[in-house]
Amino acid sequence: MIADMNDYAGASLGYDRIELIGAPFQTIFHPDDWASLAHLLPQPADETVRTFTARTVHKTGKLCAVRVHMRWKTLNDTPFLLVSCSDMTAETHAERLLAEQTHILKQIAKHEPLDAILTSIAKAAEALRPPAVCSILLADDNGRRLYHGAAPSLPSAYIEAMNGIEIGPQSGSCGAAAYQKEVVIASNVANDPRWTSYAQLALAHGLRACWSMPILSSSGHVLGTLAFYYPTEREPEPEDMEIMSALSSLASLALEHEGTRKALEENRRLYDSLFHYHYDELTGLPNRCRFLQLAKAMLSKLKETKQHGAILYIDLDGFQYINDSFGHHIGDELLQQMAARLRERVHPHGIVAHMSGDEFIVLLAPVAGHQEASAIAEDLLALIAQPFPLAEQTIFITASIGIALFDGEQANVDTAIRQADMAAMEAKRKGKNSYCLYEEALQHQRLPNVFLLAGRARGTARVLTGKRLSRGARLLVPAPHAGR
Repeated sequence: MIADMNDYAGASLGYDRIELIGAPFQTIFHPDDWASLAHLLPQPADETVRTFTARTVHKTGKLCAVRVHMRWKTLNDTPFLLVSCSDMTAETHAERLLAEQTHILKQIAKHEPLDAILTSIAKAAEALRPPAVCSILLADDNGRRLYHGAAPSLPSAYIEAMNGIEIGPQSGSCGAAAYQKEVVIASNVANDPRWTSYAQLALAHGLRACWSMPILSSSGHVLGTLAFYYPTEREPEPEDMEIMSALSSLASLALEHEGTRKALEENRRLYDSLFHYHYDELTGLPNRCRFLQLAKAMLSKLKETKQHGAILYIDLDGFQYINDSFGHHIGDELLQQMAARLRERVHPHGIVAHMSGDEFIVLLAPVAGHQEASAIAEDLLALIAQPFPLAEQTIFITASIGIALFDGEQANVDTAIRQADMAAMEAKRKGKNSYCLYEEALQHQRLPNVFLLAGRARGTARVLTGKRLSRGARLLVPAPHAGR
């Protein structure tokens, strides 16, 4: 039984002090808490201070978290229990809000689905401010309507009826909040002018108060709304607004994160599409289409500086033999290693591309003249001739390189490529594993120049001999004057 209390204790519970004197001690505690606290009460002979947390019950039924200190005292030989309580509402409120925020932030960090994150936000609101029912609506791309995002406790019929509500000053709390970009409080939807068209719908589902806060992006655009519904008329308290603001910020973060993720996915799809269109999937090098674009851009620079450039057409000798002897997977791996070698050697002084099958092309700029271009071709021949470790085999291969020089004033990329290709065929005709300048190729061609520039003359024979060097290694030696 409560023997006495000060005025502050009575007021904090919503009572006059005199109302509680003589009442059972458990009157002021939540029944669930009292059941667990009864055995913690100290014995009269024990004057040790006992401390624990519990919930007191306000006269209105509202619960308040308190820290309780109890100890026995003796007055005039009569023992009495001295109880002091300190309000923990703010502390408990902050801890619970922090716990909910942490959980939701982890969901965002783990890239969980947006609907799951929004549902967690709505459930957090309902857990923190009972008996609130939370709803999250999302604005469409045009910013004209609001659509269902999450509402775990709202009746499905109400959700369906309000889905797609127009954003405007008379569109309930949510439509008005999105329209005005500020909090809208309808403590009684029955007589709120903003609810004229929707009041009967809300009342039919037991919803009599609705507060809504806009969810704004970091740039101030409306992303949606977060709303608290109550079954009775109700004005918000400071704690309500604090929670709404915190959860609205989390919803904004989740929505912007989702927007960024979708944008990155779209950029990735676009990049993949462009990559497959402009780059060879096997080697990762630019394909013919991309090479022509890059070459034309480089030629424009040469025209401005009045410098020269060179195209080196590289045709591997006897590549078909490798495919036939070791399998296409070995041939593919050889092309990949070849591409890596050429890229490393040429970059950043030129462009390397994979034209097709066993053919690569290099654009170098600026180049001083035939002597420098020839020296580079010799360097590339030596690079290509180095062994290729492939699976359990060590493969050797050579190449025939054709060189065509051009200047920025007169050059045509397609013409220069044809000239370099023609020179590569002449290098192959002369015995392979060599290079040839376009001017030299013209002197050895039997066909008119005009025909040679318009097409490609190729040998049809592919003669190749193999000489075993050691276990696991094979030297491929092209026969003299053999075709490609």
